Amino acid sequence: SSHFLLFDTTFTLTGGREVTGQIAHTAAMRKGWKNALESVRKATQFYDSKVGSYPWPQVTAIQSVKGLSGGMEYPMVTFIQPNLPGGYLETVIAHEIGHNWFFGVLATNERRYPWMDEGLNSYYEHLFTEAYPMKASGIPELNEEMLLLQDGANTRTLPLPGDGVARLNSEMDYQTGSYSIPAQAFELLAKRVGEDRVDAAFQDYYRKWGFDHPGPEDLRASFEASLGMDLTWLFEDVMTQQYYRDLKLKRAHEEGDSLHVRVANAYQKNLPWGLQIWRGDELANELWYDGFSAKDTVVTIPFRNGMTRLALEEKLVPELRRGDNSLWLKGWPRRYRDWKPGFGLGIMGATKPRTYLLPEVGYNHHDGWQIGIGMHNQKVYYQPAGFYIGGLYGIKSDRFNYHGAFYHDVYPGGGPGQLRMQLRAASFSYFSNPDLDLNLGYHRLAPSIEWQSREGKVNGNTHWKAGVYAWFILREEAQYDIQGEIVSKDFSDWDRIFALRLSRERPDALQPWRLGLDVEFQPYKDPFGRNQSYLKTGLEGRYGYQFMEKKFFRARVFAGIFPFNSRRESGNVSSLNARGSFALAFQGHNDYRYDETFIGRNVQDGFDSRQVMIKEGGFKTALGPAFGQGQSNDMVLAVNLWTSLPFDLPLKLPLQPYFDWGFWSDKTPFGEDKSFGDQVWWDLGVKLNFFNEHLEIYFPIVQNKSLGDVLKQREGNYLTRITWTARFDLVRLPWKPISAI
Repeated sequence: SSHFLLFDTTFTLTGGREVTGQIAHTAAMRKGWKNALESVRKATQFYDSKVGSYPWPQVTAIQSVKGLSGGMEYPMVTFIQPNLPGGYLETVIAHEIGHNWFFGVLATNERRYPWMDEGLNSYYEHLFTEAYPMKASGIPELNEEMLLLQDGANTRTLPLPGDGVARLNSEMDYQTGSYSIPAQAFELLAKRVGEDRVDAAFQDYYRKWGFDHPGPEDLRASFEASLGMDLTWLFEDVMTQQYYRDLKLKRAHEEGDSLHVRVANAYQKNLPWGLQIWRGDELANELWYDGFSAKDTVVTIPFRNGMTRLALEEKLVPELRRGDNSLWLKGWPRRYRDWKPGFGLGIMGATKPRTYLLPEVGYNHHDGWQIGIGMHNQKVYYQPAGFYIGGLYGIKSDRFNYHGAFYHDVYPGGGPGQLRMQLRAASFSYFSNPDLDLNLGYHRLAPSIEWQSREGKVNGNTHWKAGVYAWFILREEAQYDIQGEIVSKDFSDWDRIFALRLSRERPDALQPWRLGLDVEFQPYKDPFGRNQSYLKTGLEGRYGYQFMEKKFFRARVFAGIFPFNSRRESGNVSSLNARGSFALAFQGHNDYRYDETFIGRNVQDGFDSRQVMIKEGGFKTALGPAFGQGQSNDMVLAVNLWTSLPFDLPLKLPLQPYFDWGFWSDKTPFGEDKSFGDQVWWDLGVKLNFFNEHLEIYFPIVQNKSLGDVLKQREGNYLTRITWTARFDLVRLPWKPISAI
């Protein structure tokens, strides 16, 4: 093309053979690409000396069209994104030229094993940037570990292993699994055996498998033969398991001229590890050891005067708890001297011990706007233990509220099957009456033990979950006289609720599904002091089918049955006197365990009263606490369907039609004369969804007569029938801090 300027040069490779280097770019890129030809030469000579002989007569880098991100490689020619800053341009050129070796000569199936292409190439790209440090470019250097940790923030677990392409959950999964993890794993290998030995192993592999199609087993066999060692940790633990560990410096015992150091291994990850020896702020030495699968090991090092601290801070493997990775040899305390206060969500200073302060703002109908502060020890990445404590002042209620969560994860048998012990606590207002100057609040304690099967630690895998839960709830209640005046306000007895849950789930990208069973029991006393109880079971199934990109058909079914209920035939199923009833339309007054986040609990009208949640019957109609219709102390059946449209609307309006069908068994005295048809509801409408279904607005269109008659009793106009739901888990943290509102 006449629009391109072409430059070339000739240079010599390791074996003495000459090749031609070329660049082509537009005149507009002349300044930015002034050193690009030199970058082509340096990168080609670097890979040729490290990996193996470059087989072709020339190598070319070309400025690509607009829209390409980074670069795209082919044998002998690579296309580079326009407008890359100078230093970063050299790194991208080196990476793309490196693909001449990884995929060009070593022709692995990179769709099945992208880590053997992108990951191995990224390892040498990192070595290139160490040999030729990037000049100032306006782009901060990317910390590979932070890529791993940030992915944990996205999923609240750890990223996929290197071979996890079939289970991708996000672009970040691909980035970490295909690029970052294998590159860091081979750097870990180089730390243990030496960079020169790894180069020699790569050269053996290159000679044996050049212009062939090696797979992981071929790479492993070649490296184990070259290095003369078992590399199970690299090719199985790293590439098939999630990449993390939790080491701890337990103690250091001085004996003569030696120091015996005991290191614990919480999760039996058999990865090489490095021990750093510090003299004040100076790193004096770094010793590397083979991994160990036992719970702990002891290494002996020479003791030298001036040694002040030992540390495990190689930063090549995400460490779950870094606070116990340093051990001071003198003085007190031996640990956590580097602890500092932090601020925010645990992003800054994430690799050091921190306790963070986080300002809070909340709102609900009864407390009004709330302001406060929280304190937590969590990071941007997953940790096996943590706490959050927050306090909020309700301006409208003049009440100090609190919420908090404490959890601790263990992995029985050293495997990734997870057991979580947790305690949640909260106190907010649940009822108010301005005319009577009345505000009532609750206190809730909710301990639980949850188990998740081994497969659940990898995104997309089918896995089991099970748990035992309890709720202890104390409510303020008001006593009225015959004129309706408040006589007293006091706390009720503690409500005690117990539940078992079991679920089987596959969070697949194309066809996700979940099947869950809840069993709940509650003993209580009715207003006359008589003992009452119920046993309640709920079975829910969810299924999604992605028929076009980002377009899903979804289905949900629910069956709720009371095998036993001492007040099955109670005349009121929407008050605290008749506990545990199922609801076709789930709202704040149905959430008697205070599990969910509702803006308006027990609110009769207004915007706050029209919040619903897709639980139990999953209907989108808001009936409020005054209506017992649609609620049952006996049985509820429901089907919910909704779908994306197979075409885009103007302005890409996120509109989806929905359909609900439900049956509620009315065993109260009011239901004696009802037919089956009277207890069947269905409705059809459309919804707008925003922020990946975190906020949805429902617009009803048509209902059957039974439901329509109930809606007419509420009077109002069409606007009062529009409802909404919101999921407050935009930040996926164990304690769900936004649920404080």
